[in-house]
Amino acid sequence: MTAVLSESTETTGRAPAELGDGPAEAPGKERAGSSARLRRPAALDRLVSSVRAVPHAGTYAGIGLAALGVVLLAVAWGKVAGLTNVALQLPYVVSAGFIGLALVACGLTVISVTARQAEGVERRRQIAELRDVLAELRALVAQPGDSVDGGQR
Repeated sequence: MTAVLSESTETTGRAPAELGDGPAEAPGKERAGSSARLRRPAALDRLVSSVRAVPHAGTYAGIGLAALGVVLLAVAWGKVAGLTNVALQLPYVVSAGFIGLALVACGLTVISVTARQAEGVERRRQIAELRDVLAELRALVAQPGDSVDGGQR
């Protein structure tokens, strides 16, 4: 208990009771609903921000993963096609074939997630623009003495 208390005090400067975490947990274990987040190192933050600055980086990464998976599938097929003994084919199927399938699936998933994120950003931009236009329209309609049709009836 003393080690946990001193470890918590060293990392945060406050004891667990001051943090409102309740009873102290064993070292290396976190509570399931804990709202405390681990801080990333500054170098990792710079790397993540530089990768996010590249347009469509996720799409390119997904295409690369899928292409690598297809290459592994081709290698597995090339090795297996020349062998008639199933026992000799299995290592190629397991090592290159399954990994190739997994890489294709991961690549397609990365492409899908990246596309959905881009669509979400665009949707939020459109909603903000629509909100601004509606606010302008509401302001125009609310002005007393002005008519929407320009005074003509």
